[in-house]
Amino acid sequence: MAQMIFPQYRKGKVGIDIFPGTILEHARKLGVEIASECGGEGICGKCIVRIERGQDGLSEKTEAEKSFNLGEDERLACQAKVVKPTDIYVFVREMGEYTILADTVEDRMELNPFVYNQIRTTTLVFKVIDLESGERIATISRKNPQASYGDDVISRAGYTMNHEGELKELQQVVVKTINESLQELEGDMGEIRNSIYEAVAVGNSTMRSIFFGIDVSTLCVESL
Repeated sequence: MAQMIFPQYRKGKVGIDIFPGTILEHARKLGVEIASECGGEGICGKCIVRIERGQDGLSEKTEAEKSFNLGEDERLACQAKVVKPTDIYVFVREMGEYTILADTVEDRMELNPFVYNQIRTTTLVFKVIDLESGERIATISRKNPQASYGDDVISRAGYTMNHEGELKELQQVVVKTINESLQELEGDMGEIRNSIYEAVAVGNSTMRSIFFGIDVSTLCVESL
């Protein structure tokens, strides 16, 4: 079976079986983050990717793509569709980094830590706090994967209205990123997820509602 492969990402190296959809849809299904501030309408130009192999397996460039004066091997992930069964190699920019702040974190992990999750429109920030000293042990920042569904809260709320079941998907991409970030920290600090004493999530009303799976469609309704 032909596959779409994102070599820059550990999960992307495995690839995903191709199906009749866009590069962006393949990336979402695989869990690879590609920014799409316009929600996949081909307007913002943020989802530009480079095709290293398999150009002939993709549709012709759309008018939206032509308006961005793309290079020969560049495509908009939201516009380029799979039209032929061939392996396709896609390169995107990696986002996010984390920083270990305490020198003695190994000694502190026995103290059940507190995790603070700040869910912003464009970024996610996670902080691990030593409850005994109040010291910030580590911080991770990640691009909010919901950017693939819209640049701002209104476009994301609108996306949930126009696509059945997408509220849960928007919720799950954030939860998945939180779990992956904690797992990444465990490589430096040891077991975390099973020893967390308490965790909180903060954000604006839309970000909080999506995180807890609460309907946000009323944000797109004009008041009387």
